[in-house]
Amino acid sequence: MRRLTAPLAFSPLSLFGLCLLAGCGGGAEGTGGTGGSTTGGGATEPLTCTVPEVAQARPIAPLLIPGCSFTGGSSSTPTVLHTAEEVSAALRCNGEGQPPGSALGVDMAANDVYLLEYTMSPAFGGLEVFDDGTALTVLTRFRPNCPGDPMPMPMNSTVAWLMPKDASRTMQQATCSLPERCD
Repeated sequence: MRRLTAPLAFSPLSLFGLCLLAGCGGGAEGTGGTGGSTTGGGATEPLTCTVPEVAQARPIAPLLIPGCSFTGGSSSTPTVLHTAEEVSAALRCNGEGQPPGSALGVDMAANDVYLLEYTMSPAFGGLEVFDDGTALTVLTRFRPNCPGDPMPMPMNSTVAWLMPKDASRTMQQATCSLPERCD
């Protein structure tokens, strides 16, 4: 099982969602893997779900700034930040205050930062962004409810990732359902 460890750059629940997504994988990093568990009949049961739209795309790792979380963005198309000052303004940090844009470790001459706001429903199972060179696909995974699950309220969060400077991509959304795992 893969485990994602990172400082709290997102809210605890959104970090849980990212950890859940990473924890569901068993194969290549960020893809959710192709591994599975063996069922009683000996067949292999997948640990994650995917969609055909991302078969030839590469997963994009979220941008994590230690001690900070991103705010803002749009829920339909990403907000593109072109300068270190714009990135710094979109961060909310705890502890020692707001880091200057130049201290973020992001090469803004070569990259833009994309922000996308999303809602984590009670059945949220993770979110991953894929790039095939022409389109960005935001894949949202949902999990089936298990008996006795609490009924959490939906929460909003923002995910950020790096793209090459002035990249041009269309946006598409995709969803899939994780296999039931009520162990």
